[in-house]
Amino acid sequence: MTLRTSPHLTASGKTTHGREAADSDDGATARAAVEAVGDTKYGSGLPKLAQAWPFLHHAAFAMLSGRTLVVSGDTETEVAEVVRALALFVPRVAGTGGRMAVIKPWHCGPLRISELAKLRLVGVSRVTCPPAWLQRYSRYVAYLNITTATLHAPPYHGAYLRKITDSSSWTCHHNLLYLPHVLSVLARLNEAALALSHHRYQSSFFGTCSRRTFVKLCQEQLGLSADDTLIVCRLSDELMGSLWDSSGLQTYHLTNAPLPLHVNYISSSLFKA
Repeated sequence: MTLRTSPHLTASGKTTHGREAADSDDGATARAAVEAVGDTKYGSGLPKLAQAWPFLHHAAFAMLSGRTLVVSGDTETEVAEVVRALALFVPRVAGTGGRMAVIKPWHCGPLRISELAKLRLVGVSRVTCPPAWLQRYSRYVAYLNITTATLHAPPYHGAYLRKITDSSSWTCHHNLLYLPHVLSVLARLNEAALALSHHRYQSSFFGTCSRRTFVKLCQEQLGLSADDTLIVCRLSDELMGSLWDSSGLQTYHLTNAPLPLHVNYISSSLFKA
């Protein structure tokens, strides 16, 4: 069975259409993504963050692939502002009350593992989350320190998210065009996730398929890198409400409960602005 997507869905940006058609498609994709987001307050501070933090795509990768991102700083105001900007990279989770149900702009006191299991993006005071805390939960979370402008997260080696910090792709435009640019990138990833979900749904009628099979489809038929495949599979899991058991076979939930805390054994790296 073949995964089918639109002709422009490639990491390299190649297309079978002419340049004008491609530009038109990009504009339509961006507009559709803006409508999907709905609340324009999400991502409003991203242009400033992208200019100040060249590691922004690593933080986006952490959230899109399932890691909880903890943002720490000195004051509630600055932390909440960054959290609202980064909220754009938190996938909507069905049955949880919307995106803000898994986002907490400011959390008072130390975080517990039970709270991390419910949140995808949370802001804290750096006093309550010292480096020792980071080491304790390093397999579960990515850690962004606003004060020192550092990020502890798995490195991203894909192609799509690099476009959100690639200055050549957007600095020539006004900052108002940066948000549609980012949304267009996210829309491409969601398009691939929809294609994969459709294939998984069809496969369920012909027997159970392993995760390895779908990973191979993403990499061979959609031309995705390993990291982009991880994002697409995670988004597909969100869409289908499915999990993978220890044997690598898919099982389906009867509820719309959010996916559990993601454990990633990939070593985190330290990124500095």
